[in-house]
Amino acid sequence: MINIIDKLPPGRYPATGDLARHFLEGRPDLFPAIWPHAAGTPESLIEAARQRQASLEQGEPAAPRAELARILTEQNQRLGSGPATTEAITRLAAPGTMAVVTGQQAGFLGGPLYTFYKALGAIKAAERLRRAGIEAVAVFWIAADDHDFKEVRPITWLSPENGALETAELPGDPSQDGWPVSA
Repeated sequence: MINIIDKLPPGRYPATGDLARHFLEGRPDLFPAIWPHAAGTPESLIEAARQRQASLEQGEPAAPRAELARILTEQNQRLGSGPATTEAITRLAAPGTMAVVTGQQAGFLGGPLYTFYKALGAIKAAERLRRAGIEAVAVFWIAADDHDFKEVRPITWLSPENGALETAELPGDPSQDGWPVSA
């Protein structure tokens, strides 16, 4: 498998915003809150959750869980969610429960599969935390109201033949670039 980060020099990442580019370039000074856990190892995930629990126990403000649970319950009931979703929202409302949060905006070509991988990754990370004795639930959203149609129109990949960047783009009127992706 080709690792695009190893093949491209810094500054040549295709269609990458500053935040993602700085993360890929290894700029821990820009990500002090997450960088120690950015490697994504099981140990770093568990350590991050334990650190967050400790900060909550020391009085750091927590999210308004009851209000969050109420809103999530209403939204998911309208969408016809099942009992597992309702149970996860109930657990999320409990003090001390960690949330493994991720989401994805729509994407051209590989986007749908990537969305499933991200959702499954959050579910598996929450399961790993629970096995380590830390109550956790996965929270996933689809950023369909993101106003970045221009951002999701192109897809860039490395050619397997010569390693050159190749790009394809969905057709569209440039005046629609500020439209929500869901439109």
